[in-house]
Amino acid sequence: VDGAVVDALVVGVPTDRGPPGTRTRANTPTLRPGFTLVGLLAPVLVLGIAAAAITPLVMNLTDSARASRERYEMIGAMHHALDRAARLLREAPPGGSGGIYLVEAGPNGFVLPDGRAIELRDGTLWLDPGDGSTWPLAHTIDTFLVRYIESAGVTETTDPGVMQRVALLIE
Repeated sequence: VDGAVVDALVVGVPTDRGPPGTRTRANTPTLRPGFTLVGLLAPVLVLGIAAAAITPLVMNLTDSARASRERYEMIGAMHHALDRAARLLREAPPGGSGGIYLVEAGPNGFVLPDGRAIELRDGTLWLDPGDGSTWPLAHTIDTFLVRYIESAGVTETTDPGVMQRVALLIE
């Protein structure tokens, strides 16, 4: 007799051999490793809860990034508008006392002798290049303040004859 069969018979474990029609290890269906439905649902449930918790955080981050980008673009437009206004004023012909000669000087803009102008209207800062057309420099502007300063550098004036400096403010 085979040694493995003898050991199995002694212990009482069924052998691979047996009478026909009886269940033995050879003809018993074996269980294959795999996943159960409960085993699959548990990780899916945990991942769903984690996704539900993380989604508002991601949405807040994207909203914050969008708002930052819009603020950055607005600041860039304001810098461009200030630079353009300062360049127009630097190019202006000198006035009677060596200051800047302006045809019209107001709190919301100015007009140069050659017709070029900058003016705040309806929340938009407009550039008139002197040919009758207008170009928007910046939108959503609440304040465009032009302060005309005398030669002492302290006193504000509206008289173009004594004006030496100009302070620009955009909000």
